[in-house]
Amino acid sequence: MVKRPFGALLDIMTPDSPDNNKSRHNPLGSTKIFTPARVVSLPVSTWIRQRFIEHFENLKTLSGKEENRSHIVAALGEDGSFSYASRMVTEKKCTDIILGRHPSCQIALQADPSISLRHLLVRIYHRPKQKPIVKILDLHSEIGFYDESGTKVTALKCEGLFFIKVGQYAVFIFENDNVLTPLDALDGWNNLPSREIIDMRAQDTPQAPKPHINPRLRLVAEDERPITFVTRVVGPMHLGNLSKTDERAIGFLLISGNTMDHSIPFSSAALARGVLIGRYTRCDIGYQEVPFSINISRIQLMLLLDETGFWAIDTASTNGNLFQNKPFHSILLNDGAEISMANEYILRWRTA
Repeated sequence: MVKRPFGALLDIMTPDSPDNNKSRHNPLGSTKIFTPARVVSLPVSTWIRQRFIEHFENLKTLSGKEENRSHIVAALGEDGSFSYASRMVTEKKCTDIILGRHPSCQIALQADPSISLRHLLVRIYHRPKQKPIVKILDLHSEIGFYDESGTKVTALKCEGLFFIKVGQYAVFIFENDNVLTPLDALDGWNNLPSREIIDMRAQDTPQAPKPHINPRLRLVAEDERPITFVTRVVGPMHLGNLSKTDERAIGFLLISGNTMDHSIPFSSAALARGVLIGRYTRCDIGYQEVPFSINISRIQLMLLLDETGFWAIDTASTNGNLFQNKPFHSILLNDGAEISMANEYILRWRTA
């Protein structure tokens, strides 16, 4: 297989006539007809800008339609597809959105077969008297995702709007606060807050040295527009790495069912990065260590520790998870909490 450089637009299409920059339309006027062209390489930031401009009217309409929702996550497809999820995030409520090819995902990215069935988690939550935090975690996918600089990352964290590239999709995450008021798509892009990237992946503690700021995404260095600081952080870690930490376990996950019992210790560092549970090879708990039955999804559940507490997050599983006999998307876990996975396995959390 020939490897193409990142940023290659694998499905770039051009009109039949090389002298005409406008696409032809079918008699119904709804479907563009293109013929294949050579692969073109573009910087990721330029590629994302194109998707934003192409979908600007959809985004404006959506912003008005969802005016009672505080946050919008929109997937802008290179093929013209457009999907989204909108949420109201309050100080008492977090929200979790799963993106991937599986139809159970809150945002289904079905046009690109390279995208995993359950690819990304977008988590939005409040902190007291501060702006909401948006965190994106890669679910150990095959192709991952990229920030606007074109860097492949496993996790990002920010307090304002920003973009990522996932396969053939630009994913735009923003607060629904009149950021899309300009009438023109180009003005809309130019009026967006600047984005600057901070790389914290090599920093292990809050006392770490001041991070280097990557200036490449500052759109206009001298302007006075707001700035979104997008922070690269360490993403979910594999179970094989858990034993490498010298931090003592803060608790144990007890797994029982189908004639098996396991007890797995976890440190706060591992849980802060996120731990995946399922029967797929890319999960931290499952496959060889804990061989689940086929009733468990490839990625069934994520355990995550953040500023708001210790959470179990359903990753768009097929057969669901129950807490106190009720299905859930996200649930806070305390000492002694029990979760039923697909009505076949019981997870019990015990604080050390």
